[in-house]
Amino acid sequence: MEKLTLEFQAKQPYKTYWLNVTGPIDSPEWDRVSAAMKGLGWEEKLLNTPTATEGWRQYTLPGTGMFNGWTDDEKDLNLGKAAQALSGFKLTYRNMTLADLL
Repeated sequence: MEKLTLEFQAKQPYKTYWLNVTGPIDSPEWDRVSAAMKGLGWEEKLLNTPTATEGWRQYTLPGTGMFNGWTDDEKDLNLGKAAQALSGFKLTYRNMTLADLL
């Protein structure tokens, strides 16, 4: 069975990340990812399904910085805890550029 793709993404100044998860909608891994992230206080957003067989979810965690962004300490703590909770999954980290957002 095809696995889920997990990618932490952030816009400049690259302090506050969110997690995008994509993959087959029938994957049993969805429940494991959801439980891990919700257990850390992250909020799940069910996004539009690109196809009848593919799913897409996003997880966010508000911080205490400006506009609910993360402080430097929160960034290290939040990403560390999330990586530990998602051990066994391949995680990637992407700093979005203006071109990615257009």
